[in-house]
Order: sequence, then C-alpha cells, then structure tokens
Amino acid sequence: MKVPQHGRGQLRGPTVAQEMLGHVSDRGCSVKIPYLKKCPAMVSNIPISEGFIPFRGYRTWYRMIGDVAQTQVGTFPVLLVHGRPVSHESLKPLEWLAQTGRPVVFYDQLGCGNSDRPDDPCIWDMSLFVDEVGVVRRKLGLEQVHLVGHSWGGMIAMEYALTQSHGIVSLTLASASSSRALSNADMEGLREKLPPYVQETLRKHEEAGTLMIRLTRRLTRFLPFATSFARIPGRNG
Repeated sequence: MKVPQHGRGQLRGPTVAQEMLGHVSDRGCSVKIPYLKKCPAMVSNIPISEGFIPFRGYRTWYRMIGDVAQTQVGTFPVLLVHGRPVSHESLKPLEWLAQTGRPVVFYDQLGCGNSDRPDDPCIWDMSLFVDEVGVVRRKLGLEQVHLVGHSWGGMIAMEYALTQSHGIVSLTLASASSSRALSNADMEGLREKLPPYVQETLRKHEEAGTLMIRLTRRLTRFLPFATSFARIPGRNG
C-alpha cells in the first residue's frame, strides 16, 4: 500500500520543521539542535496531563503537554513515537514544541517505561505497535497530527502511515530504517569488521538463543529501563 500523495509525493500539509521555522527564529532557538538547554524554558501555564489508555487488556501510559481543545489555529498536535529499549524520556527535549501553540504527546509503548509489561511472548509483532498508535490517537482526540518517529519508533510510524494515513499532516523520521533487509545487510558488513573473538562470541550466543539476553544484561549496566528490550525478538532501535 502507498501513502496518499499530494504534490510531489508528499503528505498533505507542512511538516513540523516547516511550521516551526516562523516560531523558532523569534525565540532564538536552534532548529538543528532542539535540546531544552538551548531552548526557552517551558511556560508554566501550559497544561500537562498524564494517564493510562486501555490497550489489548493492558495499559499504555501517555503524557500530553498542552490541550487539544486549545490548539492554536493553523497548527496541529505532535505525536512522538520513541525507539527501543528506551521510553518517552529519549524524546523529552521536544517538550518545548508545546510553546508553538500545539499539544505535544508522548507515550510509552507497551513493554517500556511506565506502560504495562506483558509476559506473553506471543503478542509481540508489528501490528501490536501500529494498533497502539491508533488507539492513542483515538483516545486523545488527535484527529489531525504530526507523526514523529525515532529509530524503531520511525519504523512503527512508517508502517502506520502506510496503512492508516488518514489525518496525518506530516511524517517526520529520525534515524529510522525503511528496509529491514538492507539494515541487516549493513549490520552484517559492520560485524565482519569486528575482531574474530567478538564475532565468535556473537555466533555462539545466536546459536544458543541467548544473544538478546546477553545484550540486555550489558545494556542494563547503563540503561536500567532496558530490561523490556529482550521481550521483543528481532527488534532494536
């Protein structure tokens, strides 16, 4: 399936970046590096709401900065889809977008962050994460939205846009792969450059089915929230 086209093969409407240009220049903030330390402090009177959304018998946590009902004319909410094994925290610097008159919506995918962490290995597939985006949109009233995906979240966003593009004003991708086959081929090329003993260790754990467990143990030394990473076979980013 193809995303409905407009103009030269793009989704209808300006992108978040295009809309931001008129606002950011007035605030002295860099578009290229939108980190909080380089951007104005959040305005204290912007409403913030958090909660849980029922999803397939579990709960998906969300955080909305702003109010959909009070969205500034000519702007649309931003829905952010994070990568793995991180949570919404990885995209938190983008909170400042709420100062441009649009709500900014974060959520933790099932198995991450504040959301429930099911133990059933049979539920983990792409359709679950694509459906989760749709449920978040419906429950929060995001009829028209800028969809932003980072890494693994970008893969979810692409799949969602290809199958449920209605109401998507723009699609913004950061460090996301559009082809699993090409991505795997690139990773294999990098793997061949590793020292032989490292390649042997990887091969041994792959054959034993313990590679993800090994990687997760190493990740949790630096990222305590990475424990859910191993629950999604074959997913990273």
